[in-house]
Amino acid sequence: LMVAPFYWTLITSFKSRAELRLFPPTWWPREPTLEHWRSLTNLQFGSFVDFFRNSLIVAGASATIVTLA
Repeated sequence: LMVAPFYWTLITSFKSRAELRLFPPTWWPREPTLEHWRSLTNLQFGSFVDFFRNSLIVAGASATIVTLA
C-alpha cells in the first residue's frame, strides 16, 4: 500500500495527455512517452534544477533547525 502512490506517480508520468483523462484509468501506459519529462527542461517560468535546489535548501535548513532545537 505504501508503494502504490509512488508507482502511480511514476507510471502516470509516462502516459500521454489523452491517456491521463481515460476512465477507468490504465495501470500501464498504452503508448509510453517522455513528453512530461522533456517539459521539465523547457519550463518557461523557471528551471527544474532551480526548484530542486530551493527544495534542498529549505529541507536542509528545516532539518538543521529541528535537530538543534
